[in-house]
Amino acid sequence: MSWLLTTYGDETVVAFLNDDRLDSATEEAFLDHFGLSLHEGDMAWRATSQTVYQWGQVCDPLRDLAWNGSVLEFKGRIDCDAPNTIGPGPDLSHTILSRGNCFSLEAAGELRIELVAPAGLAELRNSECSPVGPLSPDHFQSKKVKAGEILDRPFAPCTWEIVISTELTKPVDFSVRLTRL
Repeated sequence: MSWLLTTYGDETVVAFLNDDRLDSATEEAFLDHFGLSLHEGDMAWRATSQTVYQWGQVCDPLRDLAWNGSVLEFKGRIDCDAPNTIGPGPDLSHTILSRGNCFSLEAAGELRIELVAPAGLAELRNSECSPVGPLSPDHFQSKKVKAGEILDRPFAPCTWEIVISTELTKPVDFSVRLTRL
């Protein structure tokens, strides 16, 4: 996957992964999207001898979240059929994740984080940070808030990714609200 992403880009790989033929006619879908048979793709990947893997762009500009004054609100749904649901968590448990959305902070400050949902966890992790003066490590650490919690946390001037996870027993609607304090 890493080789496909770095060779063909996010758009082509996502189109392949969303192709309805992926389960029934994988060879045909692969050929249509990448112009190679699966065997040719495997041989091309092996020929690169790549040892450092990349997984595409964490913060897609098309998915950036915008501030409305001092508030940023992000609503969504985690559902196996939803395009923003990407699959199991890193521990491969029964937890599924939403694809990350990102927001930026130009200056360090404190934010109130709220996750309104019947279940789940919102994790905010920095992706890219601007050089700044002395800030505590807490400003840069990932922040986690459980459904129904309201937390005030320090944030560094960074681009931050929001990922929602939950045990999927049924679709879950959620809202993440950030308020500058």
